[in-house]
Order: sequence, then C-alpha cells, then structure tokens
Amino acid sequence: MSLQRRSPHGQWSNRLIFIGAVCAASVGLGNVWKFPQLLAEHGGGAFLLLYLSCLLLLTVPLMAAEALLGRRGRANPYSTWKRAANEAGGSSLWAAGGALGMVTALLLVVGYGVLGGWSLAYVFRAGGGALQGMDAVGAQELFRALTSDPERMLTWMTLFVVMSAMIVGRGLRFGLEDAVRWLWPALLLTLGLLLVAAVGSGKFLAGVKLLLMPRPEQVGLAALLAALEHAFFSFGLGLGAVLVFSAYLDDRAPLLGSCAWIVGLDTLFGLLAGLALVPLLEATGQPLRGGVALGFEIMPQVVGVLRFGDWIGVGFYLLLFLCAWTSAVALMEPAVAFMVERWRLERPLAAGYAAVAVWLPGVAALLSFNLWAHLQPFEQWAGVVHATLFDALLFFAGRLLLPLCALLLVLLVGWRMARQTGRLELGGGADWHLWYGLLRFLAPPALLVIGLGAFV
Repeated sequence: MSLQRRSPHGQWSNRLIFIGAVCAASVGLGNVWKFPQLLAEHGGGAFLLLYLSCLLLLTVPLMAAEALLGRRGRANPYSTWKRAANEAGGSSLWAAGGALGMVTALLLVVGYGVLGGWSLAYVFRAGGGALQGMDAVGAQELFRALTSDPERMLTWMTLFVVMSAMIVGRGLRFGLEDAVRWLWPALLLTLGLLLVAAVGSGKFLAGVKLLLMPRPEQVGLAALLAALEHAFFSFGLGLGAVLVFSAYLDDRAPLLGSCAWIVGLDTLFGLLAGLALVPLLEATGQPLRGGVALGFEIMPQVVGVLRFGDWIGVGFYLLLFLCAWTSAVALMEPAVAFMVERWRLERPLAAGYAAVAVWLPGVAALLSFNLWAHLQPFEQWAGVVHATLFDALLFFAGRLLLPLCALLLVLLVGWRMARQTGRLELGGGADWHLWYGLLRFLAPPALLVIGLGAFV
C-alpha cells in the first residue's frame, strides 16, 4: 500500500480516467508517422507479433515499476525516488534519478513544441485551402517558408507551449481530467474522419494487406531492434509522467492490469492510424516514409489531390497536433508537481515556470532551422549529416538520457527496493513473480541494447 493515503494534488475520479490519461500521454507522433512504416518495412503481421512480445516482456514490466513507485510515494519524482531509496536503506542520491527524468521530460517537450507548432500551423493552412493542388516542389517550398521564418515559428511554438501550460496549470480535476474527457473524443473523431477517407479511397484492403499480412521473411535482427526500440520509446518510461499519474490513483486499482490495457490501447491506436494513412498514400501513389517527411512533405501532396482534401488535411494535422499536445502536457506535469510540493508555488505559477523552461531552449531549437542553421555542433549525429542544435537536443534527450532514466528506475525498483514492496503494490501470485523476474533480468540488458543502438 502507499506510504500516504492521498496525493496533495488530489485523485483521479476513477481508474478509466487514469488509463485514458496515460494512454493520451503515450499516443505520440510516433504512433502516426513511425509505427505504420515499421509494420510495412519489417514484415507486417509478423512484426506486429514481435512488437507485442516486446510490449509484454519489456514495456509492461517497466510501466508497472514506475506506476508502483508513484502510487507508493504519492509525490513528485524527486521526492518519491528519495523516499523509496531511504525506505530501502539506500542513499538519498537516488533522488537524482527522479530529477534527471523531470529535466529530460522538459527537454523532450521542446521538441514537441516545435513539431506541435508546425502541426498547428498546417491545420490552418489545410483549412484555408493552401494545400490544394500541391505537388512535391510546392510542398517543400511551403514547409521551407515556415521553417525559414523565425518569427512565425516562434509564434506557433509559443502558442503550443502556452496551451500545454494552461492545462497543467488548472490542476488535476479541472485540468488533466477535463482534458482527458474531451481530448480523447477529439482524437477519435479526427482518426475516424481519416479512416472514412481511407475506406473511400479504394485502397483500404491494400493497406490492410501491407500492414497486417505476415511476411516472416522480412523479420530479422533489424526488425527485432526496431520493435524493441519502438516498444520502449513510445511510452517515455522513466521520465516521471507515469509516476505522477499513478500517484493520483487509488490503492484498489490493479496496476499490472491497467498497464496491459494502456499498451494494448496505444498499439490499437497506432494500427488504426496506419490503416487510415496507408490507403491514402496508396491511392495517390505516394511512398510510405516516416517522420517529418511524411507529415510535411508527402501528406500535403496527398490531401492536395484528394476529394475533400481540405477536410482530410485538417483532420490529419489536427491529429498530429493533439498527439503532440497530450504528450507535452503529461511531460510537463512532473516538473510542475515538483515545484508545487517542494517550492510551495501556486500551480498556475509553477506551470508558467515550466513553460519558460521549455520556451527558452525552444527558441534555440527553432532558430537552428534558419538564423542558426550554420551552427552544427557535430558533423554527423544520430545518423543525420550536418546535424543542427535541434537534432542534437532530441538525440541527447531521447536517445541517451531516456534509456538512462529507465535503467536507473529498474535498478531502484528491481534491485534496491525490497521484494516485499513490489508484492504489496502488485499483489502476489504468478503475475508478480513474472514481473519481478522480467524487471530484474530482462529489462537491464534490453535497455543497454536500446541505449547502445543510438550509436549504431
């Protein structure tokens, strides 16, 4: 059971709200513009089975570890890590793991601020008809016009960060809970719009075949590493978001079952996103690429030639924006909870400080696309030739610090905390023994492989 009965920030109304909140935090841009590409390139249904195995063997144990730590501590990541270490007879220096997670989370929000700002800008471009008749050259010029203008980029990023801080600043009941209640219908509505367009494109069955038909011959070591990495990076484990959300969960809710529901729903969302996008790409003869290229170079051409393309474009970019927004809100919450509890700040003021902490490096990140494009601290970084400050920031926070945070979490919960602590939170039985074994012996080498994979 938890060390204290209730978090100072309150408690989720019910378990479904908690599941919805963590799902919203997990459903990020990778679900839309990376997961479908992985399915198509690495064996379709065969890759899906491999990915589900990674979720069960790595993601669920990691998420449950962070969740039990959060519910037991009922506090911000720094205080929770420190309290857990002291209870286990360890050093208070373990609290640095919680602090590192909060800082890494804010650095990742910088990336979401830039990408979410682009998505929001394209919602209005699509709605205003700017994508009609768009070809490859026009799509590149439109995107270049946005990224080369620091004032416009700053406006959209600032709007995104302020909108995120406003949700966090309103607290648990009137901020996070209300956001879950209306953001999920908005996400499903936009995804449903795209699915209707995909079914009407005449290529829906071709998309189903590409994404779900098993092709075992395409599954190899590269597919295994891709499945392992996506199963880890999609959920941002170790950053404190799951920890603080679990701190607001009542003692009776089953943690392992909740984590299984979360990873299952996240995977379903990614599958539906792929089934919505791939048929549209097939119908217009566009290649299935991932990342920024799909979002801002290929999709403008797709919606530019489709019937009702303006509406489809609005739906697609609104989906991207909502995915980035929900993730950013969740990643800002740990730092805000810390400032409220440790510094005794009012929540709106703490949210404002968190927004400033994101906005300042965000300015440097967006300037790396224009005025500071010549500043390339590394000739080649993360496989990107002439990497900018923005590339280096995402690589450092996402590919290096994130696996390190998760590894520290595993060492604390799996190796430092008493076995009885996990048993009290998760219950006994075969499920607990399996979780404990996976966390102690499978998660550490898997995280090392993921971390070292950044240099391959």
